[in-house]
Amino acid sequence: MSYLYIYDGISFSYHAYSEFKEGENYVLGKWSPEYQPDICVGPEFQNMSAHQGKITAYYNNLYYSEELNELPAQFNNHNISEETFPISLTGNIVNVFSFMQRNENNPDEVFPAAFMFSYPEAYKWEPYNMEEAFHDKYNCFQNGDFKDWECYNQLKICSNILESDLILENVPYDFLTFYLIKGEKNYRLCVSEEAQEKFCLVNDDNEIVPFESNSALKPDRTYRFIYDDKYLFIFGGQIFLYARL
Repeated sequence: MSYLYIYDGISFSYHAYSEFKEGENYVLGKWSPEYQPDICVGPEFQNMSAHQGKITAYYNNLYYSEELNELPAQFNNHNISEETFPISLTGNIVNVFSFMQRNENNPDEVFPAAFMFSYPEAYKWEPYNMEEAFHDKYNCFQNGDFKDWECYNQLKICSNILESDLILENVPYDFLTFYLIKGEKNYRLCVSEEAQEKFCLVNDDNEIVPFESNSALKPDRTYRFIYDDKYLFIFGGQIFLYARL
């Protein structure tokens, strides 16, 4: 069975395709004009103060129609405006709708703050809030627990329980490291040599291409990675989502 997944910045909600009635419109939006992590979907939400778009079911497939929003949703990093796109999965490649938020401290900067995509199973996707993880490490540094900048500007994802901030099974012990460089706004992603050949980027045209380790990840884009047909990853803004295949 296929499910529609929505990650609102805090948690997942998912809806079986069978819940959507043929030809009926379902509003996708939020309760307040300000961006809050409370994206909801349903026919009963017509009185929402802010509509993002609508979802419609035709022939057992779901379609998303973007409304004319100040910050239009992105489909695999392509801006869409008053257009309709299928919500679909191609093999193991997840097509991602990204809902953008403006940086309160710099209105010229926007970043992905919520995601929507389709997947054939439930209970497999997990979120990881990188902003909280880096903030906790920074607080440890401020409290005097760490003596070195390097202690808190890295976030490690691997299989080593002593080294990892996030532990995954069946990956190299030094699998992935997100890190920040002083003076830079972008995260950089280091992939271990052992994983390099099997860790790939899914580009905006859904082509699986090699990923160059230590590349900078732009804050206004959504990245999709796949590792050895074992894991799928979605990264954007401060959000890291992962699923075991």
